[in-house]
Amino acid sequence: MATALQNAHIRYEMQVPIKTPYSTYTFLCDFLLLDKPVIIEVQGGLHRRTWGGRPAVHRMAKDEVKKNCLEAYGYKVLAIEDTVVKRNPDEVIAQVREALK
Repeated sequence: MATALQNAHIRYEMQVPIKTPYSTYTFLCDFLLLDKPVIIEVQGGLHRRTWGGRPAVHRMAKDEVKKNCLEAYGYKVLAIEDTVVKRNPDEVIAQVREALK
């Protein structure tokens, strides 16, 4: 993902902690774009398996809370499957460019 963003000349930071007033948690975001309030979350791996011994549905519910809090705080959150990132980075860049409009 980082390479695709770099090749597209899209400025970003990785693994950025963001605290919102809508939650007691500090959320760790995969990619924060620097030109607009857009966050990219790469979904996969853990999302398809168990999480801490619990079914993946718990991870998905936590991700939904994270997304809702960040969007309420003014961010646009793009959740992109890791398989799409690996197989079709051009599609991901197209989604990111659309979010930056």
